[in-house]
Amino acid sequence: MHGRCHPRAYVVAVDRATLPTGPFAIQLSAEDPPSGAPEERIRVDADLSIPGAVAAADDIGNDPAPAEPETLRSGDTIEPGYPVTFRMDVRCGIEWLGVLNDVSWRTAVPAGSIKHVPVAWREEVADGVFEVEVTIRTGSPPTATAVANGHKVVYQPAAAPPPACKQR
Repeated sequence: MHGRCHPRAYVVAVDRATLPTGPFAIQLSAEDPPSGAPEERIRVDADLSIPGAVAAADDIGNDPAPAEPETLRSGDTIEPGYPVTFRMDVRCGIEWLGVLNDVSWRTAVPAGSIKHVPVAWREEVADGVFEVEVTIRTGSPPTATAVANGHKVVYQPAAAPPPACKQR
């Protein structure tokens, strides 16, 4: 059926001699799973490198200690629908969030405002940058929402890249 997720199981054959001694983790790619998707890494708590070894059902499960989420910056890629920690540069205001998923994100700021930073965010700003939680939503139009201290700012795709910041 179109629009529904149909999970599939896959079997991967690996020579036992190449397996690490347990416990170890299995994941789909060399990069850590995206923030908010720890189920993409499976932990195996058995030493399967020994000939004839078999993992019991309770030896296999989600990794209970996924890697700490990293703080992302402009130019990075995130998975839509999952919030991530994003290091935002506000030295020239908040009109431009930056570039995420190869898209420039922009919001409307009050007329005549050059360095408009929400009051709820000002205390967190250090050296012109601070961390917000960003979630990208697909749709019409797509949005990137930045949230910090209970205040949110919604960004939409821009036709042009962010201009160079000329601080005053």
